Amino acid sequence: MNNDQDIKIDTLWMQQLTAAGINLKDVDPFREITEQELEYLRNMYPYVRLISPNAGYISEQNLIKKKAATGWQIFDYDNLIAISPGDKLFHSGNQKFIAKILAGKDPDGDDGDEGDGDDAFLPEAGTILQQALDTIEEIIRMALGRGWPYLKILDGSKIMKRMTWIKGEQHGWLIEGYSPSEEENKLLDRLRESDDEWQLTPTVLHI
Repeated sequence: MNNDQDIKIDTLWMQQLTAAGINLKDVDPFREITEQELEYLRNMYPYVRLISPNAGYISEQNLIKKKAATGWQIFDYDNLIAISPGDKLFHSGNQKFIAKILAGKDPDGDDGDEGDGDDAFLPEAGTILQQALDTIEEIIRMALGRGWPYLKILDGSKIMKRMTWIKGEQHGWLIEGYSPSEEENKLLDRLRESDDEWQLTPTVLHI
């Protein structure tokens, strides 16, 4: 590829970025990425890893990839289990759905956007939020079925760690590795005092 072709491609990219409202002149590619930015990215790509308290060396050779009932990806190392939505994350509307949750908005409400229709939903498994809750419960039951005395959250995106903790409290499962805030503990008290079945809505989970 010669210089003229390189310039044409660069110009085309700049035109597309400008049309999308992105001005690279305002971007400093060498600045440090903030922890808030990293946290935002982690939350936009939900995942969580649970580990057995008796886990020793985790070998890649033990990895078995399987699909959850929701279609999410399970990474099973026997004494460590991880989940993520895999390619389901990129279903039209799912990332926008997550962004609304993180912003404390009702994903189903009218916020002035042009309607998403049912794009934020995967009909066979519900919203990506419901998929996350169902998949978390599936792997917790999987781990307890193997005789893990309790579960420890190794790492994950904040909303996934929060949902794992809440699921544990809902069913009386001992889960370590998450330190709830005062507001989260108040939420838990409200859920326990409710006569209805725990309604883990986006608004509730955002807190």
